[in-house]
Amino acid sequence: MGLFDGTRRRQLNDLEREVLANPTPQNMVSLIERYMAAGDEAKALEMARKAIEKFPNSEKAQTTYQNVRRLQLQAEITDISKALRRSPGKSLYERLASIYHSELGNRTKAFETALEGLAKFPQSDGLHLISGLIRMDRFHTDFLANDFTEAIHHFEKAASINSNNYKSLVNLARLFAEAGAFYKAKPILEQVLRANPGDTNAEELHRFIGENLAKAVPSMDDALAEIETRRELSPEGEAVRRIFDSTAGASAAQVDRAKLEAFLVGFESMNGYKCWAVLTRDGQQYASHSRGMVSRERKRATYAMHTKNSTAAGPCTTELPVGRSATRAANTPSRPSTGAAIAESPVSSSSTVVAKRCRRTTASSAASASRVRVRSVRRSRLPAGTGRQPNA
Repeated sequence: MGLFDGTRRRQLNDLEREVLANPTPQNMVSLIERYMAAGDEAKALEMARKAIEKFPNSEKAQTTYQNVRRLQLQAEITDISKALRRSPGKSLYERLASIYHSELGNRTKAFETALEGLAKFPQSDGLHLISGLIRMDRFHTDFLANDFTEAIHHFEKAASINSNNYKSLVNLARLFAEAGAFYKAKPILEQVLRANPGDTNAEELHRFIGENLAKAVPSMDDALAEIETRRELSPEGEAVRRIFDSTAGASAAQVDRAKLEAFLVGFESMNGYKCWAVLTRDGQQYASHSRGMVSRERKRATYAMHTKNSTAAGPCTTELPVGRSATRAANTPSRPSTGAAIAESPVSSSSTVVAKRCRRTTASSAASASRVRVRSVRRSRLPAGTGRQPNA
């Protein structure tokens, strides 16, 4: 039995080395499941944490992490649930909501638990804090003004109930700063730093606001409307967000041009396919591929016509036609598009690669190009080494 266990352990170690050498959401999840089957929950949790750090946008990696962590926390969750049925208590709701939010990353269950607890204990600063954090997470995902407003409400309520709840105050200042309301954030941070001068995030945010006070927005409502319309924070807002989350808005991954062009060759079999163009945020051609039906000169002319209409203020409405001669493709005027960009992948902090299908496809807004978007019924998956890992 000992020999069998030793052999299985060596096999798992060899598999782990292979997975870490070329990680994907699928092979990491498979390794985690193998560790779970072997009864090694500690190793499974370690790999699950690595998976969500490596692939934060992978639903499969997130779900697997939650499942592994839930198994470890199941006994505590069960005990708290039983205690709540017998005798509901504020601290029990706070602990259960905290488990779901902080340790399992299950925002839905955390929010449901927090709302249930607040209905019975409306003066719980802990439940208001968790509710505010969940609303802030949603704001960073969907950029809806309502989530911003609700997060502000919960943080202010938590701070009014417990003046020592500095997490609520720091997050309150953070949200105001992300919206450009620096004059609202500054006094809150000064209050925090007087009581807790060692808070590095608060100190850095206070320094940033001091350096950028002249860029404060005149109207926070107008700023929120702009954020909701553009579905992204302003450059100053993103800088504030990165103080607290270093991965937020990160786009420093480099793209291998040769690998990208080799990948585009694989789309030749698509119905009606003529060519692909990959553009940077400033409209420069980064990579391209065609079946040979469109000359390089005509492709460049078409791309020039395409990018001429692209501005930083809004999306281009020029279509790259397909199914026509090269001459007509280059000289046909633009028309409203019925298609959409297939995918976007970060190239550097100042540019974004946008894979374009020439058939009924337009340029995405340069202002929103730093966010990964899939707007087509088909999802384009970039291969390993091209700057973005495919979602599980």
